[in-house]
Amino acid sequence: MALARALAAQPRLLLLDEPLSALDRDLRERLAVDLRQILLSTGTTALLVTHDHGEAFTLADDAVLLRAGRVVQHGEVADLWREPVDEEAARFLGYRTVLTGQAAIDVRRALEVPGDGPVALRRGALRVSSGIGQFAGTAGASAYGADEVSLEVDLPGLGRLPVTADVPPAQGARVGVDLVPARIAFLNVHRAAT
Repeated sequence: MALARALAAQPRLLLLDEPLSALDRDLRERLAVDLRQILLSTGTTALLVTHDHGEAFTLADDAVLLRAGRVVQHGEVADLWREPVDEEAARFLGYRTVLTGQAAIDVRRALEVPGDGPVALRRGALRVSSGIGQFAGTAGASAYGADEVSLEVDLPGLGRLPVTADVPPAQGARVGVDLVPARIAFLNVHRAAT
């Protein structure tokens, strides 16, 4: 109702402060898509303030990442996902694991990405392979999620990392693991914040 009243005045700019935060996850995700469509169809520019990066990226064309009141990164949503400016930004954006040193170099080498900077991995960046895989390791305990199985795999040289699978391998089994490039960000430690 509040949104309908606000749009009836045909504002030049609409401020949305945590508009979906009190809703359950499924409703929030569905309404974020609907809200984006409403804003696009009415031609309304909105400034959204939120701590939920999924909500922000569903609604936004352009995003600003703030830390302690300062702009850390600004740009198109897809660019922020692909190239977080630093490790803290990557973690905020949902990259659960950040590899450094030789582990980062090994992942870069496997994907033929030059450099030696940190590598950030989002959920699902490592997946149990149907074949040999780019890396091999030993499966740990697994747990069923809504859409997939998650487990930790001890990968020599990389460490014990979260991996996803369609079917859980037996604990202690040797498994191949593939990298999912779309869920990996290559951090450049020399790049300054924009």
